[in-house]
Amino acid sequence: MSEVRELLRELPIPLAIIIAEEIRGAVEEIIGGVGRWATRSITLKDVTIERVTEVLSVEGRGKVREAVVVADSPDFAVYVETDGRVVLDFTFPNLQKLSEVMVNVDAIDRDGEYLLRLSDISFLSSCTLRLRPLGRVTLKHVLVIYDVAQ
Repeated sequence: MSEVRELLRELPIPLAIIIAEEIRGAVEEIIGGVGRWATRSITLKDVTIERVTEVLSVEGRGKVREAVVVADSPDFAVYVETDGRVVLDFTFPNLQKLSEVMVNVDAIDRDGEYLLRLSDISFLSSCTLRLRPLGRVTLKHVLVIYDVAQ
């Protein structure tokens, strides 16, 4: 184990974090004995929101493969909680800045459509994803694809 730690210390920090997460995920699957997964999806289309909207609330062990939001305005925030801890709580403009350095976040303005993509969000007991509009926002399309242990 100390050899692995030494190898990780020699790598650039972002690469070490990615490798450590991959190792953690592999160990969880082995130790957890999870043999069967169910893939589920949530789709919303042309929904206008003016208050906090819960897009995903799931109990158990799993992973959000991808969550994609296409909105008509950048005036919204995204809140993600896993296993009782807030892991993401940022406005779209802040996510645009973060997406320059984070591999699992993409936030772009494409011809007046505001595209947000989150990926690879693992959880052991629960996951919640909420959208908080900062005014009136139309969600042109929302797609969440996730796996849960059976």
